[in-house]
Amino acid sequence: MKLSYKQLAFVLDIKSIRALEHILAAHCKATGQEPPAPAETTNEYLFNFNDKGEKTTRTTWPDAVEVAELEKHLGISLQSAIDDIRENYLNRSATKKWILCDFPQNKIKLAAEQGKKNCTLQIPPALKSLISPAVAAQIGQEWKKRFPKAVVKV
Repeated sequence: MKLSYKQLAFVLDIKSIRALEHILAAHCKATGQEPPAPAETTNEYLFNFNDKGEKTTRTTWPDAVEVAELEKHLGISLQSAIDDIRENYLNRSATKKWILCDFPQNKIKLAAEQGKKNCTLQIPPALKSLISPAVAAQIGQEWKKRFPKAVVKV
């Protein structure tokens, strides 16, 4: 299984740019390539830009690598963390509270502060790609019950 930098950022609770640096380091170590020069954004690693600052072409750097390569590079067991998210996300009290209460409440509060009448709730893409469709549907059902004024998209 390949893990993207966005998924890695979610699993390790780190910034996306840092996760991409881990992805690139693991890739370079596995292929014997020289790592890219440091960048401030993920776009600087993944795209080439023209003189006007517009994206021109995609670089050859990957935005995802095999979990086994990342495990070797980081020295941790990612597969067990990924499996735990997939199988137990709603069984663990901390993650259940975050996805069913804290996350949607923060989204609704932010929408209200921005003057929006309706708030759209969606599972973060990195998390959605790691959980099963049944768990995603269960989260959606709970949100509909708990936050009837919000627009829920699963």
